[in-house]
Formats: sequence, C-alpha cells, structure tokens
Amino acid sequence: MSAILTTLLGGLLAISGGLVGIALNDRRERTRWFRDAQLEASTNLLSALQLLVRRMINVAYLDPSAWRSEDSLDPKKWKDRDPKSAPEVAAFVEATVGWNNALYRALLIAPPSVATKIPELDREVDRLVDLAVSRIWTRTEFRRERAILGRMAAEYLRLARSLAGLPDIELPSIWTWDPGLDRTGQNDQSAEPDPPGSTA
Repeated sequence: MSAILTTLLGGLLAISGGLVGIALNDRRERTRWFRDAQLEASTNLLSALQLLVRRMINVAYLDPSAWRSEDSLDPKKWKDRDPKSAPEVAAFVEATVGWNNALYRALLIAPPSVATKIPELDREVDRLVDLAVSRIWTRTEFRRERAILGRMAAEYLRLARSLAGLPDIELPSIWTWDPGLDRTGQNDQSAEPDPPGSTA
C-alpha cells in the first residue's frame, strides 16, 4: 500500500511540476508577445506621425485661399479651388487617417505610462494642423513650430524603448535638425539649416 501511495504521490508531483512549467512558459510567451506588440504599435505610431508631418509641411507651403474650404478638408467639397493643391491636401487627409488609426492601435495596447503621452502628441499635431492651414509658411518658420512635436516624439520613443527593455539613448528630438536643449537646459538655436531635399 505504501509503495502505491509513493508511486501516486510521485506521479502527482511530476504532473503538477510539468503543469507549473507549462504555465510559466506560457506566461513568458504572452509577456514577450505583448511587449513585441507594444513595440510594433509604438513604431507604427511614430511612422504615421512622420508621414503626417511630411504631408502637413506640403500643406503649410500652400496658399490657404487657393484650396481651403470653410466647411471641410474634403477635396470633393471644394469649389473653384486650385487643382494643383488638391494632391497635396488629399495626401494630407490620407495621412491624417493613418495617424488616427495608429493612435488608436497604440492606445489599445500601450501601458498607462506610454498611453498618457499619446493624447499629448495628438494635441500638438492638432495645434500644428491649425497653424499649417492658417497661412503660407516659410520653411524656417514652420520648422520652428514643429520643434516641440519633435521633442515630444523623442520622449515618447525613449519611453517606449525603456518599456521594451531596450537601453536608453540620448535623443533630444526625432528631427535631426533640432539640437533640442543644451546641457544647461536652455534651448539651443545653433542648428544648421537642413540641406535641400531634406524631408522633415
């Protein structure tokens, strides 16, 4: 009888040990999958932001009176507008949809510390959109307005990296032309102008 109990007990311990191992492995896999999904959502968000800003720049260089409808950014609702501006504005509208899709995906999967940064980015994007469509901008003027967004996006990127277990990087802005803050915490305006053909 004792031998049977010992055998049963040994079998139960082996089975329970195997189940615990499976559960731990499953948990590690879920954690890894979730971390990878969060990193992918953050990557998609920053990519959508870059495309949106590129399209926004194109719109900022247009004359608003030549394309803007008081009712909508929808090109189908425009009357007597400059047909040359339609592709730029249509591309901007499409990029806006991509930004919103990426924003919602990231909000669904991001941990709270990252998710709280996303609406801040969106509010800054909205501020820039309002500026972009308000008048014709020069490259230097509109670049100066975009500096804040570049710094906010860099902060978001660094936070997403840290939550993914990646090492921190020194990145004051996602725009290479923006030196960010100097070592004293002051705004460094000594950035070189970007070369012709630069995209951001």
